[in-house]
Formats: sequence, structure tokens, C-alpha cells
Amino acid sequence: MNFLFWNTTRKSLSSEVAKLALERGADFVILAEAEDHAAAYLIALNRKRREALFGLAPAFIANGNRLRVFSRLPAGEIAPAATDRTCSVYHVHPAGALAFTLACVHLPSALHMTQDDRAALAGETVRLIASAEESAGHTRTLVIGDFNMNPFEPGMIGSTGFHAILDRRIAATGQRKVQERTRPFFYNPMWRFMNDDRLAFCGSHYYRKSVPFCHFWNTFDQVLIRPELLPTFDDAGLSLVDSIGGKSLLDANGRPNKIHHSDHLPISLNLNL
Repeated sequence: MNFLFWNTTRKSLSSEVAKLALERGADFVILAEAEDHAAAYLIALNRKRREALFGLAPAFIANGNRLRVFSRLPAGEIAPAATDRTCSVYHVHPAGALAFTLACVHLPSALHMTQDDRAALAGETVRLIASAEESAGHTRTLVIGDFNMNPFEPGMIGSTGFHAILDRRIAATGQRKVQERTRPFFYNPMWRFMNDDRLAFCGSHYYRKSVPFCHFWNTFDQVLIRPELLPTFDDAGLSLVDSIGGKSLLDANGRPNKIHHSDHLPISLNLNL
């Protein structure tokens, strides 16, 4: 099963999204900041298809939630589980395949909240996901979206946040105790995109500002996998997408082309369910 995520930054990128979905054989297309163009995306995604048409996932949208989830699964195989302004969680039961929980996130920007604020909100999002896992009766969970935090920030690695670990072997142990409280892991495979000499980029988002501390490249767009779902995930099937239909999403400086596309790069991954 194939997944795409893209923060489209309020732009109408329906042609690009549809081409990418076709190239990658997407079963799920998750878009952030696409609420104003949802109908156009739905039409474009289905324009050249005859079977397994995309539909907008069942409405379960809190006021202010800017995520839109499109799926080729029949309506009976995907059900809303929990939602708030920054997260939409679904129980997915594909016919003949392993059931899983899909959590789509778009957390607040660092432009408007401090690192401590965002770490606190990460904990709230994790609790929302945990409640959906409890109702599902399993922890086969995939989280995907724009976290507006880098993998190394407290809200991502802290045990009261996502507790997302870069080492797959450690994550596969399931959990650890912190101050006598059991804290489950996520595995975060996105660390490798921050310093891979084979790539033309060092993250999913570029931002330069004249301040003492500037990362330049950020990996805000991420995928997290619970240990129970890890056997279905191959790191080789995960990518940050830098071209669609042979057309680059980067500008002349090798940065996301925010003029013609988005200042974020899309994520593509697959699970063998």
C-alpha cells in the first residue's frame, strides 16, 4: 500500500499531485494546507482513472483542521477514529490485508510557537493517537505529515512527545521505562535525509533567516512507524520526492521551488500489508 504526503502551502497543485499519485501508484494522498482546493484535487486525482477512484476520507474534521485525506479504498475499509485541529486518525481495514491505524498530522509552525509549546502539543497529539490505538486493539500505526519540528527536537525524541527513535533496532524493542512509566517508541526513518551526499537536498524544507541559530535545511515532513508495524516497512521504499513527471521541484539553487510549487517536498512510502 502506497502513501503520499505533501504540504501544498495553500497552492493549487492539483496537476502535480495527480501526476505524482499516478507515478507512485498511491492508495492514500494526504495533503496539508489544501482545504481551499480539495474539490480540485479530487477531480484531478480521478481524471485519468477508470478503477479504484479516489474519494475524500470520511468527514471527521475539527474546526481549523487543514488536512485532507484522499483514499482509493472503499468507504467501508476506512473509518474516522479521532481528530482535532492538528491531527486526523483513521482505522483502516483493507480487504485481504493487515489492518492498521493511519494518523495524519499538521502541527503548528515554529513561526508562531516556541519549541516548548510545540513539544507540549506533541504530547497531546500522541495521547490522541494512543486513544485511537486503544480502540483499535493494536498498535500497528503509521503517522505521516508536517510536524513542524526536526527529528532531533524535544517534541519528537522526548518520551512525553512522539518518542521517535532513529535506531530501528532500539525502536523494535517496543518501549522503555522513564521514571517508572512505560513509554512506547516510534521509529523515525527520516534522519537519513538530513545528511545524505547522494541527494541534492538535506531535508524537506529550506528556510534561511538572519538570526544566530539557523538550520537552513529542516526535515519537518516525516513518517513515524510503531514497532508492531515495522515488519511491513522497508526503508528503501521511503523517499522525499524532488521531481514529478521529469520536472524538478527544486529551484536553481537546489531548494524547494516555492514560487512554482511548494516550499516543502512530498513524501512517498509503501507498506507491505
